Amino acid sequence: MSKKIIIVFTAVLLALLIPAALSAGTKDAALDAALNVEGGELTFVSEGAYPWQTAESDDADHAVFGICGNTGTASSTSVMTLSVTVGEEGSGLSFDYQAFGESSNYGYVFDHCIFKIDGAVQFDKGNEYDAGWQTFETNLEPGAHTLEWSYTKDSSVNAQGDYFAVDNVSIGDVIPDEPDPTEPPVPTPEPPTDEELDNALNAEGGTIHFTNDETYPWMVIESEDRIYAKSGNAGVESSTSTITAVVTVESEGMMVRFDLIARGEGYDTVDWDTCRLFVDGEMVMKYGSHDEEWESFEYALEPGEHTLQWQYKKDHSTNPQGDYFAVDNVEIIEGTPFVPETIDEIRIEGFSTPLWGQHPNYNVTVPEGANYYISEIMWQYADELNEDYGQLYEDEYFDNEFATYNLLVRILPNEGYVISDDAAALINGSTTAVGSYGNSIFGYFYIYSKEYEVDPNVVDPTPVPPEPVGPIWDFETDPEDQGWTFVDADGDGNNWSWMVDWYGDYTFHEGYGFLMSFSYDNDIGPLYPDNWAITPEFEVPENGLFTFWAVGQDPDYPYEIFGVYLKAADADWVQIGEDDYTWGVDYQFEYDISDYAGQTVQMAIRHYNCSDMFELNLDYVEVTAAEAPQILYGDADGNGTVAVTDAILALRFSMGLISEEQLDTVAADVDGSGSVTVTDAVLILRRSMGLIDTFPIEG
Repeated sequence: MSKKIIIVFTAVLLALLIPAALSAGTKDAALDAALNVEGGELTFVSEGAYPWQTAESDDADHAVFGICGNTGTASSTSVMTLSVTVGEEGSGLSFDYQAFGESSNYGYVFDHCIFKIDGAVQFDKGNEYDAGWQTFETNLEPGAHTLEWSYTKDSSVNAQGDYFAVDNVSIGDVIPDEPDPTEPPVPTPEPPTDEELDNALNAEGGTIHFTNDETYPWMVIESEDRIYAKSGNAGVESSTSTITAVVTVESEGMMVRFDLIARGEGYDTVDWDTCRLFVDGEMVMKYGSHDEEWESFEYALEPGEHTLQWQYKKDHSTNPQGDYFAVDNVEIIEGTPFVPETIDEIRIEGFSTPLWGQHPNYNVTVPEGANYYISEIMWQYADELNEDYGQLYEDEYFDNEFATYNLLVRILPNEGYVISDDAAALINGSTTAVGSYGNSIFGYFYIYSKEYEVDPNVVDPTPVPPEPVGPIWDFETDPEDQGWTFVDADGDGNNWSWMVDWYGDYTFHEGYGFLMSFSYDNDIGPLYPDNWAITPEFEVPENGLFTFWAVGQDPDYPYEIFGVYLKAADADWVQIGEDDYTWGVDYQFEYDISDYAGQTVQMAIRHYNCSDMFELNLDYVEVTAAEAPQILYGDADGNGTVAVTDAILALRFSMGLISEEQLDTVAADVDGSGSVTVTDAVLILRRSMGLIDTFPIEG
């Protein structure tokens, strides 16, 4: 959740998550009643592993409705169909829907809410949950029709947010066309002259003549560093804009070369909006959305006459600011086009099967000398029973018997190489551990391992960390019931708040609860917090540490400043260390309170000294103990070795020639007598000479 945008989740949206009755997987009277408009008698069918269900809400207009059955289920599809026959006069179709899929700011849809009529897509929605219920209307031609609503999930999950909901389906009278609103005419730019277009497209000194598109002519654009031509159908759905040139190649070893910016949509193998080059009617280049910088393309031409066409092809979506194909510096030159070498096999090594109590292995590699590299590694878990999904980090453990775990590895080719669409994937030299793999639409090759469960009865020999020696506050229950107090020292009415089971895009360490303090309010503006979160009393253990996880909620405004304070019995608050601050990633902060071992104290996290950021999130506060330092007996000077110089220091101390500040008296007391004497000096000397292997204190 960003600083300037807070999503307000209404009771209606929350109610969408409460399934009322599970469909039987074929015809279901309850589902029919939920989907039909009042008095309607349409019969719906939902089959497969994830049939549509009924759901309830407090919205009187949508008290009971239909919802897809694969909410929170990765890589799944839930389909519902309706078969109807329309009479000679035709009919109007209307239904309400909510699309809570997932899409990017650039128009790409990850999780699809799709509606089809006779197999033809009418809409393909991503995330539109801010819009509430919407209505879709269209007319049906006479004859038999199959209507289909489907929700398709990708590999990510969001159990609270993944759904497609439908209600009030009706088929009735033909819906009259609405008259087009009268709008003032938009002046159409004059297309460039032939000479202007040729000058913009040719490389310096070039004489190639270009023919422009009659319907959507390419336009000449002048920027700071170049003049170029750009396709003319930006924002026009289901259209093409083409320029054509006829060239004659006189000899062998020639090629066409040009600069381009491809601002289509998708990737090479996905046909959404594409920037294309045709040579004699054969498509030799098809780019979706590449980098927003100029790049070059080359293609070999045989001797003879050739027709070259640069074309921008739009699908049914529109993005007037981003839909275009730009071309510059076209030339026919001598040379051989560079062809990247194809990689047909991707190998991952060092994978280990998860075992109970084991850390996830993030040390997988590619073979030495491979022409590709790992760009990202991520262990993922899915606990469908508890609706818990996410990433398992290196310092965590395989310790959930209800979860499945799998590894995602993302691969990029080295420069000069390309990964084949048919490339094979191997883990540890075989396909045994491979789940799925392939080229993604984002330009990387992905490999998912198979999903694994961990058995508590098969335990990894890696020791599990010792139990904490002090209290832990994870904020899964009300902190005030546990003895926490909160002080609004600046008196502005904005204090620490306990957040639990909050259905927003919040960042915190684990579980469902955390503490939150604001330095900015969307309604008020900048705040100047001085907010204290104070723990209950506790006894400080030996080598005591006070730790917690904190993060600045908005990654664009992450620098929330705080101080940590300690109050012993009958004493004032004292600050431990200096002020610190958060940034945009979750981090564990650690404070040494060992000087107060055995005392009863309180700790406070004070959010102050900052303004106009957004929100400080605090989670998983723990009192623990640092490991006791390891003592190297005989190492009186503390340099990590036992030598003659240590024996001399012990001897000089025993004779009163140096003070205890000049040696480590604990390490020098090798006989365990409680003091450093000549005996200790002699023992250290014998150890340094290799005459003994251990000291008496070591047993």
